[in-house]
Amino acid sequence: MNNYSELSAFRIHSMLLDSIVKLTSAVRKEGQAFCNPLEHDLKESIKASDSALQETLNLAHALWDKASVKYESIESLVQNNPA
Repeated sequence: MNNYSELSAFRIHSMLLDSIVKLTSAVRKEGQAFCNPLEHDLKESIKASDSALQETLNLAHALWDKASVKYESIESLVQNNPA
């Protein structure tokens, strides 16, 4: 009887371990299926952010160039027309 209960306990333990492995595998697969679209969305968001940042930098450079030209024009007027 003792051997029978040990065998039963071993089988139950084995079935529990098998169930845990299957559950872990299923959770991992579901996690990947859930995370892959999120990762893609994150990459797209980063690309969009980089694009917006590049556009902002381009506008800042254009404004800087215009401001520099206006400053040089004002400086030239001041030098040519002393008060």
